[in-house]
Amino acid sequence: MRARGTANVFEATFFLRVTDAAGGTLVEQRVMATSGTGTRGTFDATLRFTVAAPGPGTVVAFYHSAKDGSEVVVGETAVTLAR
Repeated sequence: MRARGTANVFEATFFLRVTDAAGGTLVEQRVMATSGTGTRGTFDATLRFTVAAPGPGTVVAFYHSAKDGSEVVVGETAVTLAR
């Protein structure tokens, strides 16, 4: 799966996670944008995974909180997973 867009995130780093319909993680990958906090930068990432069968899934963009390390979800997008 190719994911590309823009992001305004701390130190230009965030994560993308692809999950299946049951909520299982298919891939989780660190992504770098071209700019960090205060400046929107571009990103272009290839996420490699396999699925048992075509169906619904979700791409989740998140970062880890500097305060306590918890995941801060900044966006979720529904996708159709295919083989």
